[in-house]
Order: sequence, then C-alpha cells, then structure tokens
Amino acid sequence: ANFELQQKAEQLQSQVDSLASKEVTLQTELESNPLKQRAFEINRRIQELVDKRNTVKEEIESEAQLSPEEEKAKHLSQVKEDNKEISGFESRIRELRGKIDQCQEEIVRCEDSIQDQDSEQAKKYKELRKREEQIEDYLSKHDTLMSEEKEAKAFTRRTLSSFLKLPQQDCPEPRCYPRYVTLRN
Repeated sequence: ANFELQQKAEQLQSQVDSLASKEVTLQTELESNPLKQRAFEINRRIQELVDKRNTVKEEIESEAQLSPEEEKAKHLSQVKEDNKEISGFESRIRELRGKIDQCQEEIVRCEDSIQDQDSEQAKKYKELRKREEQIEDYLSKHDTLMSEEKEAKAFTRRTLSSFLKLPQQDCPEPRCYPRYVTLRN
C-alpha cells in the first residue's frame, strides 16, 4: 500500500512539474504577444462577471424562497446594519474634523509664534545693524577727528607760544593781539 501511494505521489509530482513547465512556457508566450494578453484579460473579466452573475442569481433565488415576512426582516436587518455603518462613518468623520480643526489651530499658533520670533529677531538684527553702522561710522571718522584735534592743539600751542614770545606791551586795544585767522594760516 505504501509503495502504491509512493508511485501515485511520484506520478502526481511529475504531472505538477509538467504543468508548471507548461505554465512557464504559456506565460512566456503570453508576455511576448499583446493580442494574447488582451484575450487573456478579456477571458479573466468574463469569468469574473459570470461568477458575479451566478452569485446574484443565487441571492435572487434564495430571496424568492423567502416569505414576505422573512424578506422584510432581512431587508430591515440590512437597513439596520447599513445605518450602524453610516453612523460609525459619521462619528469617524466628526472625530477627524475635530482633529483637523485642532491641527489647523496648532498650525496658526505655530505660524504666529514664528512670526513673533521673526519680528523680534528682525528688530534685534536691525538694532545690531544700526549699532554696527554707528561703530563703523565712528571708526571711519576717527582718524580725521584725531588729526583735526591734533591740529587744533598744535595751533593752540603755537598761539600760546607766540603770545608768550611777544614783548610785554601795554596795549589795551584788541588790535595788539594776533588774530586767530592770521595765526592759523
């Protein structure tokens, strides 16, 4: 008995192998020919439609066997199931809308926060930029101001030394004193 089962298993395995190799050959043929591919798709679709027709036919036949009360109860039960499903969808929609509203509020808060930070940062940047310009302005004018100050000091020294070198005269009139303009030149 075991021997017969083993032989039968080997025969079946060889048939499976043969069918698998035939399937590979047919698949290769099918891939290389677009017309055969289209025909295969059409046959597959026809089979799906036939299966669907048979299912609908069976439903109609089973409904035809139902009494009006049973049919009414079946439809009522279907309506109840549909209503439960619809109410579940509606509650899910409300929940999702609430989450969407929360997310939108969070986005608005984040955008406001970013704008506040940006405006504060922009204000600080402008202040720093103004301060930097003042410093650069001072540094660019510093050498000029220093040389003008040195000239003014030198002029004052020359004026004072010329006053000190003048003979002591009793000259109460202003014309006796050198003028600022004449000494500077």
